Amino acid sequence: MAASAYQNDRLTIAGVFQQRATLTPNKTAYIQYDHEQQKWIDYSWERMLSLAASIQGWLQSLHIDAGDRIALMIPNGTMWVAIDQAAAGLGIITVPLYPNDREDNVQYILEKTGCRLLVIDTEEHYQFSKDFINEIESLAYLVSAQAIANCEIENLQQQLTQFTDRTFISDVGDGDDAATIVFTSGTTGRPKGVVLTHRNVLCNAAAASRGVTVGQEDRLLSFLPLSHTFERTVGYYAPLIHGAEIVYTRSIEQLAEDLRNMRPTILISVPRIYERVFAKIEDQVEKKSAFAQKLFHLAHKTGYRKFCYQQGTDSWSPMFLLHPLLDKLVAKKIRDKLGGRLKYAIAGGAAFSKDLNAFFIGMGINVLQGYGMTESSPVISTNRIEMNVIGSVGKLLDNVEAKFSDVGELLVRGESIMQGYWQNPEATQKVLSDDGWLHTGDIARFDDDILFITGRVKEIIVLSNGEKIAPADIEHAICTDPIFDQTLIIGERRPFLSAIVVLNTEACKNHKIAIDNLDDESTKELLLKRVAKRIHDFPGYAQIYRITATTDPWEVENGLLTPTLKVRRAKIREVFAQEIEYMYEGH
Repeated sequence: MAASAYQNDRLTIAGVFQQRATLTPNKTAYIQYDHEQQKWIDYSWERMLSLAASIQGWLQSLHIDAGDRIALMIPNGTMWVAIDQAAAGLGIITVPLYPNDREDNVQYILEKTGCRLLVIDTEEHYQFSKDFINEIESLAYLVSAQAIANCEIENLQQQLTQFTDRTFISDVGDGDDAATIVFTSGTTGRPKGVVLTHRNVLCNAAAASRGVTVGQEDRLLSFLPLSHTFERTVGYYAPLIHGAEIVYTRSIEQLAEDLRNMRPTILISVPRIYERVFAKIEDQVEKKSAFAQKLFHLAHKTGYRKFCYQQGTDSWSPMFLLHPLLDKLVAKKIRDKLGGRLKYAIAGGAAFSKDLNAFFIGMGINVLQGYGMTESSPVISTNRIEMNVIGSVGKLLDNVEAKFSDVGELLVRGESIMQGYWQNPEATQKVLSDDGWLHTGDIARFDDDILFITGRVKEIIVLSNGEKIAPADIEHAICTDPIFDQTLIIGERRPFLSAIVVLNTEACKNHKIAIDNLDDESTKELLLKRVAKRIHDFPGYAQIYRITATTDPWEVENGLLTPTLKVRRAKIREVFAQEIEYMYEGH
């Protein structure tokens, strides 16, 4: 195992990058598919350092200096990394943008941060950015990362030919300087820019990898956007520190194939991806014989009980004698579809269903749920390989401390906590105390040093009878059914819970569910029965009694999802206001 590249907490992100290139110059750092050559290309640390140095020469030629802001609206890949490192070395602050974000949101962020440069990647980006480019006084340069058809702006790849044989610069500023401004995806109102320093993110990456080890021998597959702090810190900076390889997947559509072929040892994802994998597996199992279904469920049950026994939470069972055979016949086939080499997987970015976690663990895939937020760089806690408590978010990182407010809200403090919101002192004061305590907005509890998140301060549903319900767990449980793609629970100050669901049209067709008239009462009754099957373990007051279904997905483009794929609850309730009133008519 290679030595850590982060031994000095005064180092900047670029200093760690240069140290890594010095320690393992010829080792593969990144693997990316070249569509022109139609093959995967390996990039060594030395090659990446040279590319970043060329970009520094280009940035200097534009007179973009330390403290200036530049925005990246490009997909994950070696160019994203190289620009990020080039900027870090020169003391330039990066502002990551989601490649699929809305035009108005992009314009707002560029104006708010006073960005001098925007790097884009597609013709679509060019078409909408040219409409506002002249309206943003600070924005001096619009550049494409690669050649774009029908695009009149400069191409970065061509520009870099003028800046070869440069020496990489990593000593501008120090660890306490701002490294990036990451805009939260905010489910209501305008997003806020979280200012994170070099020390914030590096300390967080180092602490996270002390909790869950990553080494030079590991390979990660990157598909969550690097504009998401979870992917950036855990899936980019932590591997950088320890010299692990990163493979950039070709697309979400080709993710399954890339998993099989590139065979990662560590997988980092949000719960929605695990939900989709599970729904597809279950859909396939339902088509098999009764014997095959029984074998599948026995394999899962046996695998999960064995895991609990190994964790010290269950007793030995004679069922374990069957585990090698069941694992070979069932579980191994599922693991092989994920590459067959996973040491562990990490789930973060949103709440993860306990049942879903148990399923993957039963199949021999140790999914570790973590917890955090952009304002904490982002990891606050995580489960460990040796102690994975299902339903929890694990132990605090060793550089984080916590306490609770009078209403049970979790407050955290540590060296990874943000400096504040960009040019928004009022918002900063609302969540960050003078002595460094960050209000997370989550209701939580500790059980033997293990952290459990029980709900959001603002998202808890209070029924008219006073019962309090955290909707996320119910929503996740419903979405384990392959016919339901998205769900929102309704019930604030109402006598019972209702649900608005987005149906998967292909799955409905496979299950012979008619969707030509979703207002039909018999169709609603069928959907309610499927919902009830998924949430039968929840208390009686948490059952669903009315349902509204649609086949129109909630997306970033229509404003119903944030760029991090969280539902905009208030917006969805507004769009479906008439349907909601109908569900509660007479009550």
